[in-house]
Amino acid sequence: MGRSRYKIVEPTHPHFLTCTILNWLPIFTRKESVDILIQSFKHLEKEDKLKLYAYLILGMTCL
Repeated sequence: MGRSRYKIVEPTHPHFLTCTILNWLPIFTRKESVDILIQSFKHLEKEDKLKLYAYLILGMTCL
């Protein structure tokens, strides 16, 4: 399924997005994987491409 499914039609309203991985594979069990995701969020915020107010990462068993 392509990304065209996720379109923001009211940019002034907050949005909620949740994602799951095929077959519920555990991808956030290593600190390095979580660090990549957090650094990506920080980069997008710095470049003014994302306003992130909160996030929750489940599966961080090693932190």
